[in-house]
Amino acid sequence: ADAIDIGAESTRPGAARVSEAEELARLLPAIEAIRADEADEAGVGREMVISVDTTRASVAAAAVAAGADVVNDISAGAFDEAMLPTVSQMRVPLVMMHTRGTPLDMARRAVYADVTADICSELAARGALAEAA
Repeated sequence: ADAIDIGAESTRPGAARVSEAEELARLLPAIEAIRADEADEAGVGREMVISVDTTRASVAAAAVAAGADVVNDISAGAFDEAMLPTVSQMRVPLVMMHTRGTPLDMARRAVYADVTADICSELAARGALAEAA
């Protein structure tokens, strides 16, 4: 594979959150193992792009420090106000997903007057905040 997206917390509708400590304990060993596997004897080698799927800025920062290249946030930075500034400071790409509400209530909140226009508008607003960060 050329790229892999690794998450350590389910974001399916109805999923409960895990603690930050649990998310880190699940995530960091996987990133470190991938990076260790692809390094040659001189410690050189970063062939696979690793995207980390998280909504926490602290987890994103730790994942990038461990070797992740991209942050993928289902909330587009809305769940953690530190996410957009953190990603901006790290200067890594950010995949911004669309969701209404949290995994616990997103199914009930997915009501749109015009699904395409509403999602485009909401993502554009999040994109403007990301650009300003």
